[in-house]
Amino acid sequence: MGTYERLYEIVSPKLSAYRDDLEKHDRDTLEKWSGPFLYGYRPTGTSILKLGLKLDEWFPNMEYKPMFSSVQKLMDVDEACKTLDSELMWVVPGADNKWFLHFDGKTFHEVTKERTAIIWKAYVFSLKVSAPFKMGKSICIQ
Repeated sequence: MGTYERLYEIVSPKLSAYRDDLEKHDRDTLEKWSGPFLYGYRPTGTSILKLGLKLDEWFPNMEYKPMFSSVQKLMDVDEACKTLDSELMWVVPGADNKWFLHFDGKTFHEVTKERTAIIWKAYVFSLKVSAPFKMGKSICIQ
């Protein structure tokens, strides 16, 4: 059984509205992504955050496109990580999700919203200290 099918079995019984979140958007995402992710859900929808992308994969050309705004140019790794850290709002607390999952690439784990935040912040911190690309004001750490 694939990742999406396992996710569907867990989430579908609790989802009463906005089934397209799970059945279309999450399915499309997971058809293109086989790595780890964080997942929040509630009776009225779902939220997903991929783990494992590099900073330059999150921000091609050092640019960020917020969901409801125009493209923003990022100046350095600190700003990129601060921006990425704020993406947690789509899972905790902004979406008002009730249940949370961490997929480690092999297994689903039920986690608390606090644990979800810890996993995300640790991931963002790992990107910051690895600084895989150099932006305008970045200091190269060797």
